[in-house]
Amino acid sequence: MTNPPIGRDELQAVAAHFASALTGPVAIDVWTQAESALVRTDRDPCVHCPDVLAAARQLAGLHANLSLTLYDVDRHAARAQQAGVELLPLTVLRGRAGRELRVHGLWSGLLFGAMVDALVMLSSGNTPIADADRERLRALDDAPADSVALEVLGAPYDAFSAHMLRLCAALATETPRLRPRFIEVVEFPRLAAGRAVHEVPITYVGMRPAAGQRFIGVWDEGELIEQLARAAAGDSTPVEREHILASPYHSEAELAELAALDPAALDPDESPARRGPTGFEPRPSGLYLPRD
Repeated sequence: MTNPPIGRDELQAVAAHFASALTGPVAIDVWTQAESALVRTDRDPCVHCPDVLAAARQLAGLHANLSLTLYDVDRHAARAQQAGVELLPLTVLRGRAGRELRVHGLWSGLLFGAMVDALVMLSSGNTPIADADRERLRALDDAPADSVALEVLGAPYDAFSAHMLRLCAALATETPRLRPRFIEVVEFPRLAAGRAVHEVPITYVGMRPAAGQRFIGVWDEGELIEQLARAAAGDSTPVEREHILASPYHSEAELAELAALDPAALDPDESPARRGPTGFEPRPSGLYLPRD
């Protein structure tokens, strides 16, 4: 790509926000892989590795509390295996006391604002999680480290997915027992096919990523925390959700075709999925709560 992934106006706005909001250090690790002439049929290529690398450099340069470390999976193969790096590109945000959030893929579109919020939450230690839900989350404290996994598949055009990325960041900030993983699945068509992804977001809750219970649709924070608490206690009973809302999944190729046929189909002002979950009230943070 020739142009910076984050425009000047957006960078200025983010820098102004970071100036007052970033009160503690956050480490950003970016895992990429150099282009190869070899074609792997068992995995998706790292199409957006250069974009993620460039965007991370831009963000890290906005504040002294942000540090950036770059890794190549070929040159750092042993470290990659130890860290469990499989899907590229990968951005790892690390806050204080072992707080960690992993984001696979390019955090563009509606996911960009959620990524900025994730940095702020991990830096400040403050989240929009309600006190009652925060108390329920303490159930994870008695569970062994990394005994409960949370993984979300989402899309950059989908407000439900952006909400889930913010929620993952909030949970990662609240407890080191949970290290959520968010996958921007649009750029990984092989992965999407293997997981039978037809709608987003999709959430997995269990003992390890992609091996737990699978849930389609957006979650309210209290409901998801209750599901996590049950998993920590060995209870697989699904939480009854009041709303199960999702958006259609589209690959990057399909989105390009849709844009060519009808540009208005991808207009944020015309897309209900981009406006936000129906029946939910947005908080200033971007998290949604069900309307009364």
